[in-house]
This record gives sequence, structure tokens and C-alpha cells, in this order.
Amino acid sequence: MKPLHLLLPLLMCTPLAYAADSFNRPTLKPGTVFETRHTDMQRQKEADRWKDTLVGMENGLYKFESRSADGTSTFYKDENLNPVRLSKGSKEVRELYRWPLVVGEGHRYSATSRNGMRVEMQVTVAGVETLTFQGKPVTVTRHEYTGTWTQNGQTGKRVATDWLSPELGWVVRSEYKDFTPAGEVSSWWLDELVDYRQGQ
Repeated sequence: MKPLHLLLPLLMCTPLAYAADSFNRPTLKPGTVFETRHTDMQRQKEADRWKDTLVGMENGLYKFESRSADGTSTFYKDENLNPVRLSKGSKEVRELYRWPLVVGEGHRYSATSRNGMRVEMQVTVAGVETLTFQGKPVTVTRHEYTGTWTQNGQTGKRVATDWLSPELGWVVRSEYKDFTPAGEVSSWWLDELVDYRQGQ
């Protein structure tokens, strides 16, 4: 596997000369495909690729089929593009986004993953930037997350940054780190959208 800096970089980040006041929620079309490269930054190695396809709506939620090295799975997002965890008749929303997205606004959210990890996060819409994706400039909102994870009686810090394209309705770049209770980096991941095909 080539080092990360030798992989073909499809995303280049530069500040925009303006800041938009707000961005409205998009509507996704069935058949849209998003392919994401998942890189372990500590090892400087691509770990996986996810191909997520919107198959339609189910009970008011976007339903996606995801293919990766681990096989095929299903996941859901609500109309606000927030991940939804369904378990034994209950629904938990990880509220990453509140629309319209307004630069400078923030909120808090809590969520529990399937492995029992609890996160408490503060999210701020920190700015507007432009990325080059598939040879074209794409306007993105930069979302910064700070908070903690808790599991098996231990707690550590978590920080993350997402670059969301309101036009595509998807995160085109995401970097996130978890820290041990002692403050050392335990995991560091970079996700980059490498392919996008809109449904009909």
C-alpha cells in the first residue's frame, strides 16, 4: 500500500472568499451512490472503502445499502441527514446537523453505539470552504466536534471535523481522533469521498 501522500488526492481545501448565511437541507434521490475511502492515519494506510447506495425510503427514513470489505449492511438517515440507530423498536438519532446550517451556530448531542460506547459532543458550524471534488469546486460547511467517549467505565476525549457538501447531501471529508483516558491518541481516521453518482 502506498503512503497516503502518494495516493491521488481528490480533495484540496481552500477558504472561500465569502461566508454564506445559511444552507437549506437537500433531498436525496434513490439510486445515488457515495464511495468513501477509509484511511488509518496512524499507519498511513487505506483500511477500507465503503460504497453506500440510497435504495429508497422506509418509515420516513433514508435507507442505504453499504458494501465494504466486511460485506453488506444496511443503515438509515433521517430527513436531516442524521444517522439513525434502530434497535429493538427504539430509534436513536445522532444529531450532527440542524437545518438550516448557519455559520457560528452550535448544539450538543449524545449517542450510544452498538458496542456500548457513549459519546457526548458539542458541534459547531465553524465556517464555509471550498473543496475540489471530481475536478470541480464544491462548497462545504465545516463542522467541528469536541467531546468525550465513555465505555466500560473509562472516558477519553474525542475530536472531529466534517466537511459537508449541502449540495451533495454528504460529508466529502472527515477526520476524527479518539484519545485514551491518559490523553494519548488511540485512533485517528480520515474518510474521503472518492466517487459520487446521483440517482435518477
